[in-house]
Amino acid sequence: CLVGSEMCIRDRRKRMKQRDKEFTERLREAVFNTDKSINRICKEAKIANSLMAFYLNDGMLPNTANLKRLCQYLNVSADWLLGLEE
Repeated sequence: CLVGSEMCIRDRRKRMKQRDKEFTERLREAVFNTDKSINRICKEAKIANSLMAFYLNDGMLPNTANLKRLCQYLNVSADWLLGLEE
């Protein structure tokens, strides 16, 4: 792909959407496995409920600090949560 070409930009966006979707699916799985409410997870992990809603519904990726909090709280690796490992 040529740098800056429209095709390259579309391909990059498509890959990003797939990665974001995988993150959302894995986050939902990890949350489900805790048997805790979303509100409780947010409070204990110190993540705003509104951000968690974006992570769980809109495929938004967390910043580094929130990713670290989620991984520690949910006891999963960042690589797994981001879909970089099985």
